[in-house]
Amino acid sequence: MTVPLPAALAAYVPEQPAVPEQPAVPAVPDAPDGPAGRRTPLDHAPYEVLADRPDGTVVRSRGVVVKAHAADTDRAALDVRLRIARDPALAEVLLPPLRAGADEVRGRPVSLWPYGSPVDPEHPEDAPWEDAARLLARLHRTPAGALPGPVPPMRGPAKVARALERMGRAAGPAGPYGHPYPEADGIRAAAGRLPAWARGAAPAP
Repeated sequence: MTVPLPAALAAYVPEQPAVPEQPAVPAVPDAPDGPAGRRTPLDHAPYEVLADRPDGTVVRSRGVVVKAHAADTDRAALDVRLRIARDPALAEVLLPPLRAGADEVRGRPVSLWPYGSPVDPEHPEDAPWEDAARLLARLHRTPAGALPGPVPPMRGPAKVARALERMGRAAGPAGPYGHPYPEADGIRAAAGRLPAWARGAAPAP
């Protein structure tokens, strides 16, 4: 779906030339100053909303991806993760953000990223698993002490806990004719086989 760039994110897209024979749109009055402390004019180039959820709104404009994180994001931990992603030690492992820290737009931290080619969701079998394994091995060979820190804990267990909670609210209790979402029980059972720390029920070892 191609839609106009949301005004709240407009100032964080680097300035681009206007499409020929179409005047550039003036800067949005209530948008904050863009990079380098200036207002950024918009043009009529298409903008694509890649995701729009409470935990993250992601918008692409040509080669730039703008992500508005959840309002309750731990800002200090996010800044550390952005610095780690830009660190030279991980230059051949991670896609680095375009800026070292996150700005704020209407109460939500915003980060800028280069656009990378995603795996086609219609053809997951085309995912480059061998290349991903090599990148993961390089990541694990990088000493944590060599990275800007303190390195925040992994967020996977907390995400599992939140997903299970959301699923429980959406599925609701079983009724007189059984559970309306029987697959939810299978997911709960699978999660129950994980170590407590892996589902956010205990501190990580």
